[in-house]
Amino acid sequence: MIMYSSLVRGLSREGRVVEAIDMLHELHNSCLRLSAVIYNSVLLGLCKARRTERAIGFYAYMVSRGCMPTESTYMILIEGLVHEDFCEEAADLLDKLYSGGVVRKASFQNVVVIFNWKDLESS
Repeated sequence: MIMYSSLVRGLSREGRVVEAIDMLHELHNSCLRLSAVIYNSVLLGLCKARRTERAIGFYAYMVSRGCMPTESTYMILIEGLVHEDFCEEAADLLDKLYSGGVVRKASFQNVVVIFNWKDLESS
C-alpha cells in the first residue's frame, strides 16, 4: 500500500490529479481499503490546481467509500477554499469543525492567525 500511496502522492504533486484519481479507482476495484492519507494527497492536488469544488466532491466520494476524514483532510479543504477566495465559507467551516471538536485548538488558532481572521480569534 505504501507504494500506491507514494504513486498517488507523486502524481498529485505533479498536477496529474486525474491520473491519481484513476489509480484510486483501480485500487478500489481491487478491494483494497484506502486510508485518508492517500485521499488527502488527491485533495491537496485538486486544491493546489484551484479545483476546490472538485475536491469537495472528491471528499464526498471519500466518505461514501467508508474512509473517515482526518483533521488534515479538513485543513486541506479550508486552505483550498481560502485560496479560491471563499474566505467566508472557509471561516464558517473552520468555526463549525472547531466547535464540534473535529479540529484541535492549536490547528484552529494556527489557521486563524495565518489567514488573519480576527473575528474568529475569540472562539
